[in-house]
Amino acid sequence: MEGSGAATGGQDAPRARIEPDGRRVFFTLAGVNAIQVLDTATNRIATQIPVGASPHYAPFTPDGRWALAVVQGPGELGILDTANNTLAAPSPWAKPRTGACRVLMAAPPT
Repeated sequence: MEGSGAATGGQDAPRARIEPDGRRVFFTLAGVNAIQVLDTATNRIATQIPVGASPHYAPFTPDGRWALAVVQGPGELGILDTANNTLAAPSPWAKPRTGACRVLMAAPPT
């Protein structure tokens, strides 16, 4: 849904993270199997990154190059390539927890 319209936030935006440089906000919406990417300059959805059923969270590496998404449906941890707005690699872990995201952020993929 690139350029799909103005972001309204809404009651179903459970998790949102601002990129370290402040240019974009990555967030999830109930019922949408993708990470939404909001351009803060235009306040519009720039793109969606399909990740699978029931995504949550999107913490960034300190440099903003990578983000993580816990994808509860299949029980995966999605590694997001923020430069290309793509799912770089899903990791099939059984029901990852927020703590797992914090640990992995210290050692992002190469």
